Amino acid sequence: MTADTLIEFNAVSKRFCRRGDRSLRYGMQDLLRDVLVRPPRDTLRDGEFWALRDIDFSVRRGDVIGLVGHNGAGKSSLLKLLAGIYRPTLGNITVRTERIAVLDHSAGLNPMQTGRECIYTKLALLGQRRAEIAERVDAIVAVSELGHVIDAQVCTYSTGMRVRLAFAIYASVEIDIFLVDDSLGVADIRFAQRMQRYWHDFVRAGGTMLLATHEMYLMRSLCTRALLLDHGRIVSAGPTEAVISEYLLSYLPASGVETGASDAVPVPAPSVRAPAAPGQLEDPDAAGRFARFARSDAFPVEITAIELAADPAVGKGAVQALGRLTVSACCISSIAAENLLFGFEILDEQGRVIIHVRSDEAPHYTTVQGANRFAATLVNLPLMPGRYRVCVAVMEAGSKAILGMRGWEDAGEALEVLPHFRDDLLGAISRQALMTAPVIWQSGSRHEHAWPEAAVCQEALADAGDYR
Repeated sequence: MTADTLIEFNAVSKRFCRRGDRSLRYGMQDLLRDVLVRPPRDTLRDGEFWALRDIDFSVRRGDVIGLVGHNGAGKSSLLKLLAGIYRPTLGNITVRTERIAVLDHSAGLNPMQTGRECIYTKLALLGQRRAEIAERVDAIVAVSELGHVIDAQVCTYSTGMRVRLAFAIYASVEIDIFLVDDSLGVADIRFAQRMQRYWHDFVRAGGTMLLATHEMYLMRSLCTRALLLDHGRIVSAGPTEAVISEYLLSYLPASGVETGASDAVPVPAPSVRAPAAPGQLEDPDAAGRFARFARSDAFPVEITAIELAADPAVGKGAVQALGRLTVSACCISSIAAENLLFGFEILDEQGRVIIHVRSDEAPHYTTVQGANRFAATLVNLPLMPGRYRVCVAVMEAGSKAILGMRGWEDAGEALEVLPHFRDDLLGAISRQALMTAPVIWQSGSRHEHAWPEAAVCQEALADAGDYR
């Protein structure tokens, strides 16, 4: 282990028992083996299974590692071992710091203490003196936005409230390692974005982080490398994009059944960290990061309105199926920046994402301080008639950090898709199709007819949206 290595897993395995009637007996047997200084069993007894098996990897200071895998792959068990909540069955774990923040759905708070008491307890465990804690309490309560319940027992808090309080506590002090276990989904969208902005500052300042989440955007924007776990084993490791692609392509589409995988592969050294977001300075100071996190209005780009324009024009907030739709974001920017991405989503009435687009391959956008406008056009809107809503976001190209957003925290911009009754749209409606599409039809063999080239097809498809 080198001097800058904070964590090392050496042949770590963790065994659990599914059978409650045997779990206590097995625990007593294992405790007796420890007392007698006998080596732990490397076999499974009736009802047992390996939650983790032969885990080897190390984490150096400044590493930001994503944990990817299906539910039950072992991500949470790995983080709990690292946090000291579980003990490994086999192997050993070396951790060279005590300043570890664990953020999961339970948030590590004592449910029988009040929120205020939890602040004192958590900060004391992180090495803060009582006088130092007293100076921070009011700011932590204000940031968590839980002043109305801070003197109630934590057991009365919702999961999201516990996460808010725990994060506000950790953000107020210097932390060496953040362990995050899929806690974003329980926070409301605005607080979740504030958490993400804090983590971007934390990472840019050289912080170390292990992140287990199904929010792939967050993992891609933060992590320099990733580990793919399957049934308790590391089956792939490498650059974040490559590991996420392997997971999404090999696991999710496979009829809902996760496949097995090969033995673990070595974990490569971390890649170069992404540069700081435009208009932002690196701030290695915990107090500075906390002050930025404490601002609820800290988005540098404020999107003031979403505007929709249709061709052909069929009324405000409406577009024809297969027509052109231009989505514009009007915003006020506090920074002048280059290399920005613009993206938007169209959601149905149930909140499901139907269309998701982002300007990765297009020329990047820029902003000036003051008023700006971002716009993008869907040439042939493939949606069936119905009611939808539109949400927009502006982000930094390198880190994918969100600089401004609108629509997810409220109802978004209403969009009604109207029928035009061409291309057998009535038939598609009767068949309850989810989407439609413009098509170029060919007949005969390739030898008998001149087939249109790709460029001609694209031009024809672009023209298909014009129904004037």
